[in-house]
Amino acid sequence: MNTTPITSESHPVSYTVVTGQRESRIPKKPSPLTILLLNRVGKFNREEFLTENQDLGFAEILCVEGTESAYDIESRARKFPAVRFLLLKEDVSTGAQINLGFQEARSENVLVVWSNIKISRRALTAETLDRIGKKGYLCTVPLVRDVKSVLVPTVHVPVFVGRKLRIVPWKSVADGMPSIFPFDYCGLYNTNRFLLVGGYDPQIVNPYWQKMDFGFRTHMWGERIICDTSLELSYSDEVTPEDNTPDASYKIFYLKNIAVKKSRIEDKPIGFLPFYKYFVYMLHSDTGPIYSLKEFLSVRNWIRKNRERFVQDSRSLVSGWIVPE
Repeated sequence: MNTTPITSESHPVSYTVVTGQRESRIPKKPSPLTILLLNRVGKFNREEFLTENQDLGFAEILCVEGTESAYDIESRARKFPAVRFLLLKEDVSTGAQINLGFQEARSENVLVVWSNIKISRRALTAETLDRIGKKGYLCTVPLVRDVKSVLVPTVHVPVFVGRKLRIVPWKSVADGMPSIFPFDYCGLYNTNRFLLVGGYDPQIVNPYWQKMDFGFRTHMWGERIICDTSLELSYSDEVTPEDNTPDASYKIFYLKNIAVKKSRIEDKPIGFLPFYKYFVYMLHSDTGPIYSLKEFLSVRNWIRKNRERFVQDSRSLVSGWIVPE
């Protein structure tokens, strides 16, 4: 067994890489694909997935394990020697788990899936994944079916109704349909593009607002999230509903995305957070004026550092969105 402690520089998370292979037998040449397996609904689904997919010749598998898995991680590593297990030392958000997986991935593209998902055999071929990967999108959203084989709306269309933002779910019925974020985090991600945009924000713990932040930020920075129907997944049990209740995570999402305005310096687009937005934020925040100001200035400083990455703001992004027919 080989174990290597790793930490994230942007948001330190302690975890260990566990594998049943000897270091000398671990392939040094990068794989065309990394499958990043997130765990849900117990041990049985995970082991079934690994049994079905561990012998793929063109893909490596990373499996994220929670703190409760520490007691039997060595036996699992021996059972699946080709799999690398990322054993967390603490509970972290799903986005933070994905960020860790990308730090460990050795391929140009990473397919993120859950343990209660089956990957269509027509999708899980080197040719299909290579074709999609070569398009260079930040993320390709799959076609998804539920446990009854009914299509799940995996394309999410942003719409402003007055000043209120609404997300309209759409079924992924055609290739090239854009989505504001990946459904349930699932999709084929370009590794370099994911790392360049900073991945998911670990400070946003609500999965819905974490995905919304990732989607809006990356689109405002010029990236694309697109559907491809040949990438087909199906759930082995009920699809987990989203909780989009405005909470502490929503506040961070609002400041980093919706409150950002577009301007220009030397004919180049930039993003900035105008100070008058603080008063709007304070009135709707439950942390009081002093702490609200601290939160506001922290995000404002982050936006200033990244201002040249903004090619549009949320209003121009949504107004220019092509709604599916």
